[in-house]
Amino acid sequence: MENNILASIMSNNDDKRLKGRILDWIDAPRFTIILDKFESMFKGEYNRKKVYLIGDEGTGKSSVVDRFYSMHGGIDGKILYLHTPPHDHDIKSLHAELLFEIKRELIDNFYNNFESHEKDPCIIKKELYMTLDKLKVRMIFLDNFEFLAENSEYEKKEFLHEMEMITLSINAYLVLIGLKNGNSFIDSRDELVREYEIIEVKNFRYGQKYINLLKGMEKKLPLKNRSNLHFKRMSKLIHKASKGKIGRISSIIERCARDAIRDGSEKITGNMIRDRFERWVYG
Repeated sequence: MENNILASIMSNNDDKRLKGRILDWIDAPRFTIILDKFESMFKGEYNRKKVYLIGDEGTGKSSVVDRFYSMHGGIDGKILYLHTPPHDHDIKSLHAELLFEIKRELIDNFYNNFESHEKDPCIIKKELYMTLDKLKVRMIFLDNFEFLAENSEYEKKEFLHEMEMITLSINAYLVLIGLKNGNSFIDSRDELVREYEIIEVKNFRYGQKYINLLKGMEKKLPLKNRSNLHFKRMSKLIHKASKGKIGRISSIIERCARDAIRDGSEKITGNMIRDRFERWVYG
C-alpha cells in the first residue's frame, strides 16, 4: 500500500516537472550585458539610438530580445517587436505591418478584422505615427533583418531612412536583429549604416565561460542526481554536438533532462546524448 502511494506521488511529481520549459532562461554574462544595454535604452540613458544585434543562427539573439520583451510586458510596456520584416520590403508594407503588430498585441481576435493593407498609404502612415505617439513607445525591435539587407542599396536606404523617421518622431530607440554571415548591411560604408552600434553575439568556444554556462544550467535542472555536465567528457560531447550554439546546448540538455525524468534515471548521460542527437554528434 505504501509503495503504491509513494509511486503515485513520484508520478505526479514527474508530471509537474515535465510541464512547460525546464530551462526558461539561460544566465550568461554575454546575455546579461545585452539586457543591461536594452534596459539603459528603455530608461532613455543609452548614448546610441540605433543598434544592430548580429550573430550566427542559434547564438541566442532572438532569445535575448524575447526575454527583454517579456520582462517589460510587450507593447503594454511601451516596446514594439516586429519578428519579420515586411513581406513586400517597401515603405507601405512597413507602416502597415508595424500598425498590424501593435493592434494584434492590443486587440483580441484582431487577425479577423485587420484591413490596413487595403487602406490608403497616407492614412496608414498617419494612423501609425499617431498610435506610436499615443502609446509612448520607447523601443522598436525588428528581427530577421538580414532578409531585407539583401535588397538593393536604394531600397535598403529608403527603408532605414523611414525607420529612422519613425523612431525620431517618438524619440525611441531602434534595434535591428539579424544573421552575421552573408549580411551586406554590416559591411556597408554608408553613413546611414555607420550610425548603428554593432553588437555581435558569438557561439561559445570550449573554455571556462562555456564550463561555467553548463554549471549554471545544471543548477536549474529538476533532476535528483548530478549529471556533471561540466566534467571534461560530458562537456566535450555537448560542445561537439552543439558546435557552441546556445540554442542547441539548451535543446540537448532540456530534452535529455526530460528523458531522464521519464526513464527514472534522474541524470543526463553521454549515451543519452549520443542516442538522441546522433546526427549532431557524428554529423
